[in-house]
Amino acid sequence: MMNQQEQILKAINGSVIGDVRNTDADARVNYRQMRVGKVDFPKFNADNVDGWIHRCEHFFIIDETPDNEKLRCAVIHLEGDAIEWHKAFMKILRGSVADMPWADYVKAISARFSNAMFEDAMEEIAFVVQIIDDIDGLHDYNSGSDRLLNKVTIGEPYAVSLYVKGLKPGIKGPVKMLKPQTLHEAYGLARLQPIINTSLMNRLKDVKDGSQREDAKITPPINASELPLLPDPTTGVT
Repeated sequence: MMNQQEQILKAINGSVIGDVRNTDADARVNYRQMRVGKVDFPKFNADNVDGWIHRCEHFFIIDETPDNEKLRCAVIHLEGDAIEWHKAFMKILRGSVADMPWADYVKAISARFSNAMFEDAMEEIAFVVQIIDDIDGLHDYNSGSDRLLNKVTIGEPYAVSLYVKGLKPGIKGPVKMLKPQTLHEAYGLARLQPIINTSLMNRLKDVKDGSQREDAKITPPINASELPLLPDPTTGVT
């Protein structure tokens, strides 16, 4: 009798524990689904594969995506040339999405769509310069610098030096004089300088225009010979 009661209790407890575990697992799945719904998975259509992989990795961190589900999530967001490549790749491989590790897939898709192997980012970043001497030109230069810095591994002091070197002279001089220690400081000083330059130019223009207006008020004599003679200081005779 005692043995029967113990068996019944074990069966009940096991059922309860199993239900709890299942409930916890379901709750985790539901939590992930709710969280995923708030963050869109990045789509890829064969453009900028390095940026796409970077965004995927961040999504997986936020979502806490298990390794065996990463590729499944990624594949359903491929478009255009990317999905055509994927179908051909998997067909030749004769494998399935479930069998391929995400790291191996990243190598394969990078080899197909990335231009990194044909670029020398270190050489390029050493010669990149600001082309247009205004805010828009500075924005383009900053964007190009960011793109290249993502492809190289250098210390921040060297990155700051390269960035300042490529600025237009009207911006580079004041920024270099202030000796920025970080890229954040260099970017901020560079963005301020065109505004300061424009303000100074406007002030100089106002001063110049004011001087011209004052000069316009002075009427020169028509004929200097008609002016009255001043008295001789020694004789008092005019």
